[in-house]
Parts: sequence; C-alpha cells; structure tokens
Amino acid sequence: MADVKPVALRVVEETFANEVPSPAHDSLTAAGRRAHLEAKPASYLAVTRGPEDLEPGQEMTNEELLQEGADALAKLLEQGAFGPIRPESFYLYQLETPDHVQTAIIANVATQDFADGNVRLHELVQLDRATHLSRHLAVVAAQSSPIALAYRESPALAQVLESVMRAKDPDLTFSGGDGVIQRVWEVPHAQYGVRIEALLRPAPLYLIDGHHRAAAARAHQQAVGDEPSNYILSAIFSSAELRNRAHHRILSLGEGTADFLSRLMERQEVRVVDSDNEAMARKQDEIALWFGGLCYLVTVPFNGHHGTAAYSGGLDNTKLPPVQNRLENLDPVRLQRGIIGPLLGVDGSWSGEQLSYRPGVHTVSELRQDTELNREILCVMRPVMIRDLLDASDEGLVMPPKSTYFEPKARSGVFLRHLNQAP
Repeated sequence: MADVKPVALRVVEETFANEVPSPAHDSLTAAGRRAHLEAKPASYLAVTRGPEDLEPGQEMTNEELLQEGADALAKLLEQGAFGPIRPESFYLYQLETPDHVQTAIIANVATQDFADGNVRLHELVQLDRATHLSRHLAVVAAQSSPIALAYRESPALAQVLESVMRAKDPDLTFSGGDGVIQRVWEVPHAQYGVRIEALLRPAPLYLIDGHHRAAAARAHQQAVGDEPSNYILSAIFSSAELRNRAHHRILSLGEGTADFLSRLMERQEVRVVDSDNEAMARKQDEIALWFGGLCYLVTVPFNGHHGTAAYSGGLDNTKLPPVQNRLENLDPVRLQRGIIGPLLGVDGSWSGEQLSYRPGVHTVSELRQDTELNREILCVMRPVMIRDLLDASDEGLVMPPKSTYFEPKARSGVFLRHLNQAP
C-alpha cells in the first residue's frame, strides 16, 4: 500500500508561466539546455544546472554550482515567480500536445515506499548522478521536478479526475512555446481528494521516469530524517494514458567506424539498404544502424521461442511470453548482446565516449542529420510496450538504462515544494 498524500506547495504565477517552467532535462543536450537558459534566463533550468551543463572550459565545483542553483531559486521567489504556499491538496496536471493528452495527480509519495516495494522500479541508477541530486536537495531545499509514477488503468479513478475537470475551469493554463499546453487544477479535498487518496493507496505504483531523483530523495531522507524529507513530489499518471517513445543509441567511434562496420559485416547477417521505407519495413529480428547515408539491417536472433513478433499484434495478456523472455528480446538488449558487447566490448550500461542516447521525441530523419554531420552511427530502437515495463517491475526485473522515453514529460518550475520552513 503506497503512502500517497496531498502536498503543500507553490504554483508558478500566470505572468511567469511561459518563462519559468523548463523542458525536461533529458529532452535537451547540454548545449540545448545552455541555449534555452540563454533565451529564457528565468527558466527553472538555472536552479537545476548540473556539472554537464557548464560551458566548455568553465570551472566550478559541485558545491559552487549547487549554491548557484539555490541563489537562482531565491531570485525567482524574490521576483514573485511563484505564488504563496498553499495548504495540502492534490492537484491535477494536464499535458496536451496536438495528438495526445495525459493528466497526472500531483501528490506527495513516501520515500520509504521505494525501499518497501510499494513503488516498483525497473532501472538501476548511476551513483554519482544520484549523489549530486541528493546534495541538490540539501542545498536548494526544494523539489520542483516531479518524478513520474504510473498506476494500472482504473476506470473509477478516471471518473473522479473527469469530475474534477468538469466541475471548474483550470486554475492555470499556459504554453511555454514548445507546443505543449499545460493545465493545473487544485482538487477540492473533501469533495474529490479523499476519494482519490482512497483509490490510489491500495494499488502498486510504478516509477516510469526519475529513478535518479527518487534515489536522491531516499538518500536525502536517510541523511536528514525530518518530516519534509519523508516524501517526494510526484506526478502520478494512468498507464492507459502514457505514451512511450523509443530511446535510440549513438555510437561515436571516430576513425574506428570503418573497422567496426567491416567486422560487423563479417560476423553478422547484414542487409544494406539506402531508403527510409526499406529501413522502416525491417524484419522483427533486424536492428537498423544508419551511417553514411546507408542503413545496415543487422539480424540479431530472438532468444527462446518467442520474440517481439510473437506478441506485437495486440494479443491479450494470457497469451504473452514470460516477462524475462520479453525483456531479453528488446532492441536495446539484443543490440548489446549481438553487436555492442562482442564488437566493442562496451557493456551498454551508461553513456560514455563511445555510447550515448537520443530520445525518440526527435524523428529518425532529424537524428540522422545530426549523426551524419558528426560521423556517428545511429542505432534505431523500437519503443518498449508499457505492459512489458509494468510486468517487469512487478517481477523485480531490471531493464537496460534508457529503455523508455515517456513524453510529454512533467516540467520543472510549475510546482515548488519546500523542504524547509520557507516563508
């Protein structure tokens, strides 16, 4: 049973709503984040900057960087970017793009739930990144980047949320100029909040985005142990509304690219095509690698009896292969098993000099332009199905890092939850 409760927080003021909320951290490169902050100096990115966001050649210790973030938040509060702290309540937070709408419940979720299994995980974390974020909580003393959780589809809960949104207009509606319309409703607790709490508590929750932030919040709670640190700001979505994109891989091999492709052709069954249509029509057991205007379709056989092809047609859950088998046949796993591991000796766990990631919010054509310019290899991944992620989390299985990219993502700078006694 997850400990989900209303949250006391500030909401961005309407006059600042197009300037302060920032894009999701991993939707932009470090250069992209610097460019965004230059264009919008009031962006919450000024508060959340990490070591990777420094200008090339710029030197600053982590503690100096964290203090700069705390100063940036103090400046936003001084300018009146956020309203007063509101009493504990649930909020509905809706993100609408031209082709998709999803609505989250903004709430506090106990950090202990991540240790107890009431919130189920699917990914490991990098210790250094989690440590930096934990220090960020200690120095900045605020949360504004909600972790994203999911609950399995609940018609009863959907009906309550619809009732809230029909009962009154949004308290805040805005767009930051990126094509995403954002809406906020404060939920009347006696009328609707009690029912939301009752429906959420019995069901398991699934962490879909924010593993490092969750680990940081847990570490901060263990270090501090006060009441505010016992909870983490969360955006809780219905699994039925989530939209997952692929998370592609980039290989940066420099002068070793030609040798890699030569050894790949010798080792694996490879078809070379030069058109987008042929690449998109690849077989289920083929992985597409783009380089030099050509697409190398590499056959990496499925493990076991069933592969993606065995259940990609929408079969009901009673006919699905076992979860472990489904995970072994995901594109990122087969890329590692059949290509990156044996040919490069890269374990594929995290980014490095040779391996990086690009979210599927960018089209393959856009990514190809970038990788062609940089003489890199684009490894095109298929998206993971939400049911595979939830089933894997139920069984405590670990998926490869960057297997998923859920969007649109909750923004930083819309809600602000203090971890101290701010006025």
